[in-house]
Amino acid sequence: MGVLAAGSLTVSAASFPKHMLVGRAGDSVTVECPGVSSDVIWMIGDVEMSETSPKWQIPELDEDWTGEYSCLHGSQQATVHVVLEDTADSRVHPLECWAENYVNCSFMCDWSDPNYPLARARNERTNGHPWVLVSPDGLFHVSHNTSAHHEEDAPINVTVEALTANKDRLVKTSKTFFLRDIIRPPAPQVTVCRNKTDAALDVDIRPAGSWPLPSYFPLEYEIEYLKKDNGESTSADIGPGVRGKAVLKTMETFGRAVLRSLAEPMFRGPKY
Repeated sequence: MGVLAAGSLTVSAASFPKHMLVGRAGDSVTVECPGVSSDVIWMIGDVEMSETSPKWQIPELDEDWTGEYSCLHGSQQATVHVVLEDTADSRVHPLECWAENYVNCSFMCDWSDPNYPLARARNERTNGHPWVLVSPDGLFHVSHNTSAHHEEDAPINVTVEALTANKDRLVKTSKTFFLRDIIRPPAPQVTVCRNKTDAALDVDIRPAGSWPLPSYFPLEYEIEYLKKDNGESTSADIGPGVRGKAVLKTMETFGRAVLRSLAEPMFRGPKY
């Protein structure tokens, strides 16, 4: 028999029950009225139950036993929400995370599962990180303490817990990554000049204004240009540095060019 004490998961998030007792279908669980040793009044929702023991054992948990349990003893009252946990392999739960740079001390994650709309996330790498809810922009903004000046010693582990709309089922999922693997620099600043003397394009590239400078992690750039006469695309790499420059020659071979710049962080020091 497994015993799950009321309050085994505690959060301050308004959309989550303050205390949850989570078990899987078929588990034997015990709902406790904390600090009470004599008979109590139990209620599930607004319905008073016949059970009076301060420790109420549910021999086989299923959906019929989920809901908000309240115990009353004199002037004391305690509440716990009994929830079924879905098995990890029963569904696919998409979780995508990214960050624009290293210095904002946060990254973003997108949770998109309409069957579990009430979700919260937490960075488990450092003890004490609070649960966060979805922001008005529809994303989690999760804090981290990764230094912008050296490589990470350990990966970040993000845990997401999500409830159904009626709060009777919960799913847990997690994602592990190094911050360097999820950096998505914003589009760089690109200046294109036509060189009249040798029919070439001078392309000057600078980091976006939000990219911190100086940076321990310099950017390297790739320029992709499209040949307008045949639709073929060609790319040119620009080496690492704060600023890049490329000269695309023989303009007459592909006519007018349409350029798109891509930036990726390049890392110094050890890689894991």
